[in-house]
Amino acid sequence: LERTQPVPNIIARTYRIVHMPQCFDLDELRKMPRCTTLTKSFVSLCSGIPSLIYSVISLREETLTDRFNRLGLTISALEHRTVLSDFVGEVLYGVRSASASCRRFDCLSTIVGVEKIQWPLFYIGCICKLFTKFDSSVFIGRLICRDLLIYSQTEEGGKDWEVIITVATILRSLYSNLYGTLGPFNLCPINIYPNVKCISTDLITLDEVLEVVTNFYSKTETSTILTVSLEYNKFADFDLLVCFGKLNSYICDGYQMKLNRTYPKRDIPVGIRQGLVF
Repeated sequence: LERTQPVPNIIARTYRIVHMPQCFDLDELRKMPRCTTLTKSFVSLCSGIPSLIYSVISLREETLTDRFNRLGLTISALEHRTVLSDFVGEVLYGVRSASASCRRFDCLSTIVGVEKIQWPLFYIGCICKLFTKFDSSVFIGRLICRDLLIYSQTEEGGKDWEVIITVATILRSLYSNLYGTLGPFNLCPINIYPNVKCISTDLITLDEVLEVVTNFYSKTETSTILTVSLEYNKFADFDLLVCFGKLNSYICDGYQMKLNRTYPKRDIPVGIRQGLVF
């Protein structure tokens, strides 16, 4: 039991906010019916909530998407920036905002402490897709609800880790757009409020990708963070490029995601400011 709160319009009555039961012990969770092939990634998508995993996999009542859509949640066009600002802040820092704009999503959350908030990762993706005025938010929703859901069906593929880091990076970029912060790994100056664009490419060399990035910034008059997901499985050195700039001037960081503790053995390629390994 986390706290007691007064119930509006009722004198001397209170209610308890209770933490949703969570379990990340894969061996225990696999003891549930039809869960013998359950993966760590799918457990993370469900925030380790056994009842959610059980209803989706064991009972096969509804998919995660069906459960979300049944609620009929909507956001008016005028609310998009305000609600997204509060939501991204709550997702990144796990602290309830003073604003009530995100309380419409509380039915999907799990309480993790006094004034704290957390949502299952899959529902974060579903909520992000509601902000149709922000292409980068919709992109996050697609990464989680489509790509990560697919990758979570197999064990130790590595693509799930790439998606998670990409999602976290775009969320940090969105936070910079909404609050004027420095962006991922101090990518941009403070108080710039850069636009955020996200693209994927199956090009096979860094030179080809940087040509695309250069062309993008040659036509971009407003300071913009650009994330480039590199889909080619054998792409050398990087899985994601994160860039910032405008009008023919930009800097570019390269991200590489690994499941083991090996490190790159080559120097950072020309055109990359810094390389980061996750």
